[in-house]
Formats: sequence, structure tokens, C-alpha cells
Amino acid sequence: MEDQTLIAWLALGISALGFVTSIWSAWVSHRSYSHSRLAHEEEKRLAFEKERSELLEIINSSRKILDKTRIEIGTLKAQFEAEPQEIQALMVNYTNLFTEYLPKVEGGVRQATALWDEVAEWSPETSIYAMVMHQARFRALIHDDQTAHESALYCIGVFKEKLELAKKVVNERQPV
Repeated sequence: MEDQTLIAWLALGISALGFVTSIWSAWVSHRSYSHSRLAHEEEKRLAFEKERSELLEIINSSRKILDKTRIEIGTLKAQFEAEPQEIQALMVNYTNLFTEYLPKVEGGVRQATALWDEVAEWSPETSIYAMVMHQARFRALIHDDQTAHESALYCIGVFKEKLELAKKVVNERQPV
């Protein structure tokens, strides 16, 4: 009977060791799963932050371009308003650059600022879907801003050319 008791105790010890090993294995698996889940969440968060930062940079670049355009038109407007009335009268057909286009550019600057503020407030927990849904729309708006800037540069060039021509015409009319 001693051999049977020894074998029973040995079997019980092996079973207990197997049970402890199973518990340890489950604990290690749980820790591994938790680490993998946390690593995946961190990877998602970093990817979101990278995308958000890129979008913020694009929006900021667009805002800078529009702000530069606004300053150029504003400077040109100040120069134009300093010209004699006769030159201003000759340029009346070109002043929509100041009355129509400048307000649109200023609106674009405000819109870019609002977009930047909105995107800057996004967090990975609440706004990952917003980024996916709105990113294309924001990029389209930014493309529109770039087009507006290019159009403004063309209009500014035409306006400067016509202003010089008007100055030349006025100077030729004046007696020496």
C-alpha cells in the first residue's frame, strides 16, 4: 500500500504542478494579450496624431498663403487709395479686387483658422471617425484656397499693370 500511496501522492503533486503551470500560463497569456492590446492602441493613437499633425500643417500652410494674399491685396489697396482721384477713376473697373475678392480671401483666412481650431481639438478617442470623414473635405477646401491664391496673384498682377498704365495716361495728359 505504501507504493500506491506514494504513487497517489506523486500523481497529486504532478497534478498540482500542472495546475500551477496552467495558472501561470494563463497569467502570462493574459499579460501578453494586455500588452498587445495596449501596443495596438498606442500605435493607433500615434497614427492618428501623425495624420492630425499632417492635416494641421496643410491647413496652416493654406492659412499662411491666404494671409499673405490678403496682405498683398491690402497693401495694393492702400497704394491705390493714395493715388490721385483721376487715376482711381480710370481704375474703377478693376476695384472689384478690393470689394469682392479681398472679402473672399479674408473669409478663407477665417475658415482656415476655424478648421485648424477644430482639427487641433480632435482626440483619438472621440475624433478618429471625424478625421476619416472630414479629411477629404478639408483637403478640398485647402485646394480651393490654393486656387484662390493663384487667382489673386493673377488679379494683383493685372491690377498693377493697369495701374501703371493709368499713371502713364494721367501723366501724359498733364501739361508740362
